[in-house]
Amino acid sequence: MSDLRVIPTNNIMKNPRQYAFTLVELLVVIAIIGILIALLLPAVQAAREAARRMQCTNNLKQIGLGILNYESANEMLPAGSVFSSPLNCSGGECFGSNFLAIILPYMELKDVYDLYEPCLSSDHGYAWWGSQSKLKDIPVAGFRCPSAANDGDSPFAHVRKDYFGVLGGGTLVTRNYRGDVYTDGVLYFNSFIRLGDISDGTSSTFMVGESSHQRCMWLSPSNPNGLGCYAWYFADNTKQSDPVGGANTGHFASSTKYPLGSRIVPVHDDHNDCPFVSEHAGEVVNFVFCDGHVQGLGITIDHWLYKALSTRAGGEVVGGDFE
Repeated sequence: MSDLRVIPTNNIMKNPRQYAFTLVELLVVIAIIGILIALLLPAVQAAREAARRMQCTNNLKQIGLGILNYESANEMLPAGSVFSSPLNCSGGECFGSNFLAIILPYMELKDVYDLYEPCLSSDHGYAWWGSQSKLKDIPVAGFRCPSAANDGDSPFAHVRKDYFGVLGGGTLVTRNYRGDVYTDGVLYFNSFIRLGDISDGTSSTFMVGESSHQRCMWLSPSNPNGLGCYAWYFADNTKQSDPVGGANTGHFASSTKYPLGSRIVPVHDDHNDCPFVSEHAGEVVNFVFCDGHVQGLGITIDHWLYKALSTRAGGEVVGGDFE
């Protein structure tokens, strides 16, 4: 018989080896995780901004479609701000209704449009807009750029707009107490431009663009009576005796007087001159053109070209690549 020996298992497991992280190993792991997060965070932020910019582009696309739907029904573009004299005038001053409100039914927002009460006289002026309008607590998400910073100090921050019509900017008509006045674009007081009037071409003429921050800066401790951000339903006023010369357009439209993306903040009495600008990364400002396409332009665009794109019949010859 063979001699079988049994080895006790307790001799094998008597002193098992213990494994654990050393302090140095733990610090190395933490450092690696920190590096990975640092590398990932910009990519996440870039992805979020790309999504915000895409939403902004879609907002402008919908506004453009609303304007073109209006044109199909009425054979002309809506006026940037429309008023009827003397019906909408009082004491020589006339208040208008802006194009964003006018196109609401053409953007499937008729329920909001039905609440709109246009300013009809000086008695229904700026104070009335803020305190009595049925729309004062109804935001329209499609009129806000998601990249634009919030302005908590403004009484209209929750109903603000970041998109403004393009007045033009090639030929100065006059200058009044609110700044320069242009009428060579497609959206100004009682403009009612037909597509056939846009001889420069609908694909190379601005209709609406982003202007997201300057107007918000008017409300501050040094200017407690300022309006801050403009509500989407704000229009503007002009003189009954001189509608063009008295045009106060800063509430609904801007010109290309200053280079694209300018951080100039005109004083309150020059708010016609607020430039187009955005809060998008990469310093890109989006515009919808008169044919309905949306394009983002870099702020390095040549100023002459930028102004040429804002006019409807300036006779300038521009290509399809505006960068």
